[in-house]
Amino acid sequence: MVSPNNVALFDVVSLENAEQNYLAKVVEHFQGNTEELALKLGVSSRTLYRKLTKYGVSFTSKNS
Repeated sequence: MVSPNNVALFDVVSLENAEQNYLAKVVEHFQGNTEELALKLGVSSRTLYRKLTKYGVSFTSKNS
């Protein structure tokens, strides 16, 4: 557990911001394969697509 005195050691961001940044990184890692990414994240493809759209994270299909 992080004590309040150690909070200054890292930047605190909102959960939405953290989710947006994380999704941007993993989409790049999965080369736009959203079906595989959704499976790894434990969400439906529809939920993943909705979150990517919400955060403006672009992706290109592996088959494109």
